[in-house]
Amino acid sequence: MSVKSTTHHLVNLQYCLQEHSFLFNSKLLASALSGVMKSQTIRKAEFNSIHGMRNHILNMTNECMKRYRGVDSSLINAACIEIIRDVRSLVAVAKSDGF
Repeated sequence: MSVKSTTHHLVNLQYCLQEHSFLFNSKLLASALSGVMKSQTIRKAEFNSIHGMRNHILNMTNECMKRYRGVDSSLINAACIEIIRDVRSLVAVAKSDGF
């Protein structure tokens, strides 16, 4: 794997989040994409709610951006793929809830 591979995953993640930015607080999303967001608390009871899913996505995105140092990382690649899947799940839940 090359640096381009991890960079490619991060760009795809950023594009996906920006495409669905209406689901997120714009300041938190910008902070997460910069890797400087404070961790968002997720209570056990709200983990599968829209609010909990949003915070989980933002926390994971923040960690990926914070940990990327220009070196290829299979862990970051896998995390980006999972976050994109989580965003798609969030979109489906939001649509079913009439968001």
